[in-house]
Amino acid sequence: MPGLGVILQDCLHLFCKECLSGLIQASDEPEVKCPYIDGNYSCTNHLKSREIKALVTPEIYDKYLQKSMKIAESAMKNSYHCLTPDCNGWCELDDENVKTFTCYVCKQNNCLECKVIHKNETCDDYKNRVVQNENDKLSEEALAGMLKNGEAMKCPKCGSVVQKLIGCDWLVCFACKCELCWATKAPQWGQKGRGDITKGCKCKFKGGKPCVPNCGNCH
Repeated sequence: MPGLGVILQDCLHLFCKECLSGLIQASDEPEVKCPYIDGNYSCTNHLKSREIKALVTPEIYDKYLQKSMKIAESAMKNSYHCLTPDCNGWCELDDENVKTFTCYVCKQNNCLECKVIHKNETCDDYKNRVVQNENDKLSEEALAGMLKNGEAMKCPKCGSVVQKLIGCDWLVCFACKCELCWATKAPQWGQKGRGDITKGCKCKFKGGKPCVPNCGNCH
């Protein structure tokens, strides 16, 4: 039907638009090869970018470009993809002395040595921060383990972490000075403070029972 055929510029082979559009969408190569083939000859030419753009919708053309870029990138042995989330930028590293890559898409500066984007930081500053963060994480994990195992407690008044190494079960929070019972992990006294036995440990108060069987007689 007139108007439904396309003649490729380089090789002058004729195809229908629908067939070429489907070929473009199904292509697994960064370039779309002319599909002409007979018993003696297979065309080696490729469709030009403007030909592809004229054959498909803008949405399909954008998808084709993105797919072509990914295929080309994966074929490169020394490719480096920008680390900005959802960015399509990448480069081919052909010089070992190059330490940074400024993405042509998002304009972010990738550090090729650290394999990250660290704004306003030198490589040494970034590495020191990573080490400190790891140390802080380990400290937090160790503290969480101590709280879980009963080797430390949180002050019920201010939340500060309190630990007992030796001695009796009577403790004082270093931050808010709240008196604490290590055996029950609770305040020594009620809300009114020292002498308030409405709540609190009440251990052996006026001949009462120990707060726990292994109380360290701290009251």
